[in-house]
Amino acid sequence: MRPLRQRAKAAAGRLKPQPAWPVPKSAGRLCPGASHLGAKNCRGGYFYAVPSPLTGVSTTGGLERKPLRPTSSKARNRTDGSRASLRINVSPLSAKGEGGVNALTGPAAADSISPTSRRDGQDVKKKRTAVFYVPYTIIGGSHHSLLGFIEGLRPGWRTLVVYSEENPEFTRLYTGRGVECRRLEVPGILHHGDLRRPWRLARDFFRAIRGLRRLVREERAALIYGESFLGRLMAALAALGLPTVSVGYIRMCSDLGLLDRLTYALADAYVVISETVLRAAVPWAKMRPRKLFKVYNGVWLDRFSPGPADLELKKSLGLEGRPVIGYYGRFAPFKCPDTLLQSLAILRKRGRTEVRLLLVGKPHEAAYPGFAAKLEQLIEREGLQEAVVRTGYVEDVRPYVRAADIVAVPSDLEPFGRAVIEAMALARPVVGGNNGGIPEIATDGVDALLVPPREPEALALALERLLDDPELRGRLAEAGRRTVERRFDMRTNQRKLRALMGFLVRRKAGPAA
Repeated sequence: MRPLRQRAKAAAGRLKPQPAWPVPKSAGRLCPGASHLGAKNCRGGYFYAVPSPLTGVSTTGGLERKPLRPTSSKARNRTDGSRASLRINVSPLSAKGEGGVNALTGPAAADSISPTSRRDGQDVKKKRTAVFYVPYTIIGGSHHSLLGFIEGLRPGWRTLVVYSEENPEFTRLYTGRGVECRRLEVPGILHHGDLRRPWRLARDFFRAIRGLRRLVREERAALIYGESFLGRLMAALAALGLPTVSVGYIRMCSDLGLLDRLTYALADAYVVISETVLRAAVPWAKMRPRKLFKVYNGVWLDRFSPGPADLELKKSLGLEGRPVIGYYGRFAPFKCPDTLLQSLAILRKRGRTEVRLLLVGKPHEAAYPGFAAKLEQLIEREGLQEAVVRTGYVEDVRPYVRAADIVAVPSDLEPFGRAVIEAMALARPVVGGNNGGIPEIATDGVDALLVPPREPEALALALERLLDDPELRGRLAEAGRRTVERRFDMRTNQRKLRALMGFLVRRKAGPAA
C-alpha cells in the first residue's frame, strides 16, 4: 500500500486545487493534529490534514484518511472536552466573470472561514465583527449596495455601522433593516472642515482617529471598512498596528490625490465597483496590485420584480393617463439632471406637452452648494413647472420606478449605475449616458439606449423614440431584466464579497489563521 504522502499527492492531482494561503508546520499549535504535506505535493498550494471532531478521521482535500497522531498529549486531552478544527477551502475567487470579483493578481479563497469548536454535541461558530465606517450619510445607491453587503456577511459576522454626519433618513434606513448603528463625533473635519484653522482641523482629526481606534479595539473587530476618502483614511489609520483588516471602498471616478495614494499604501485592500473606477485607480495602484479588487454591485431580484404601475400612486401624483419619464437618485452635477430638464424642454417645443418628468430624490446643499437653485432657475426659465413632478426623498423607490414608462440616467461619468440595474430589474426601459460604468451594464440597442452625455438633443431623440415605439420599450425591458438576472444578482454579489472578506482576514492573520 502506498504511503499517505503519495496517496495525498495523487488525490491533490485529481482535485486540481488552486494555490491557497500557505500553512506551515506550526499550524498544529492552533489546530491539534494538523499535518503539513508541503507545496510540491499540491501544485503550488498547501494541503494539511485536520482531525474531524465527528468521526475522529482526518481529511485531506475533502478525502477521508486514517487518523493522524496528535501533536501532543496536551493537545489531545483538552480540559474543556472540545476539539478545534478549521474548515479548508481552496476554491478560486479571482476568476474573472460577469458580475464577479476580479483580483488583478494574487491568490484567492472561498467563503469566510471561522474557527469552530464542538461542545455538548454541537458545533459552535464564533462570529467575527466587521465595522463599517461611513462618515457621510447622503442617501444614495451606495448605501443600498452597502446594506446588501452587510446582509451578506450576517450569517458568519456581527456587523456594526459607524457614522459621523447626522441624518435621520440614514439611521432610519439602516436600523429598519436590523443594522446596529453608532455615531462617532468628528467635529470640524466633515466637508473639509475649517481650512482657516488647520491646527483645529488636525486636532479634531486625530481625536476622531483615536475614537475609532478605541472602538475597533473594544469590539475586537476583524475588519474595518471605510467609504469615501475620509472613511478610507480613518479606517486605515485606525487599523494600523492591529490585527484588523482595513478595506477601502472606491465608488467615484474622480481623480484620487496624493493622500489617497498614501491611504492605499496603508490599507490591506481596496474594492472598486466597476471597470471604470478600476481604470482610474490602476495607474497609481501598480505598486501593489494584489490589494485591488473589483466587485460589481447587485440587486435583490425578488424585491425588484417586474409589475404593473400603482394607479393610485400615479393618480395622487397627477400622472394618470400621461407618459412618464422617471429620474431617481441624488441631484448631483455628474448625474446631469439639468441635461434631462433641457431635453424635456425640447420635447415640449416639439409638441409633446403631455409628457411628465418624475423627479425622485433631493439635493444635498452641503455637498453640492448652489446646484438645487440652478435646477429651479432652469425649470422656471424653460416653463417646466407644470411638467415636472417632485417627490423628494422616498425610502422605497420601487413603486415610483414602476410608475414610469421610461427611466433616464443621463450621467456624465457614472461610476457604476445602480439606478440602471434597479430599473432593468423592474423591467423598465432605460436611456443612459454612454460614458462611465453604464456601458459595462447595458449594451446600446440590446437592453438599453445609450446617448452621449451632456447633449440634450441626443437625449431628447432617444426619449422620443421610446415614447413612440411601445414594442421597443417592451423588448428593452425584457432584455434588461435578463441581463440583471444573469450578471447582477445580489446573492452572487454577497457570496463573492463574503469570500473576499474571509480571504483578506486570513491573509492579515497570517499562515496560522
